[in-house]
Amino acid sequence: ALLLLVGRDEADRLPDRLLEAMSSGRPVFALGPRGSRTERLIRDAGMGSCHTDSASLAEGIGRWLEGGAPSVVAPTHGAIDDYRADRVAARLADELEKEIRSRA
Repeated sequence: ALLLLVGRDEADRLPDRLLEAMSSGRPVFALGPRGSRTERLIRDAGMGSCHTDSASLAEGIGRWLEGGAPSVVAPTHGAIDDYRADRVAARLADELEKEIRSRA
């Protein structure tokens, strides 16, 4: 499992280590501000849980351990597919092509 600390200044970004952990199938537990992109992705993918305080985090980890603690989990509904390197690169290439065509 991965323990991720998300600062208030990171609420609108996705940490690289989050995507790496999710693609490897490791459960993720995050401590950070409510409503962050990290919280939404973890929740939507069913890959762990997010918490705003250490007591809640400890409870979440405890529940996971009591439930059999799978060492590998699979994201649901292709939740992380949009963040795969090949898809990000394709979107970037499309945007660059559009920009080049608009200047020609």
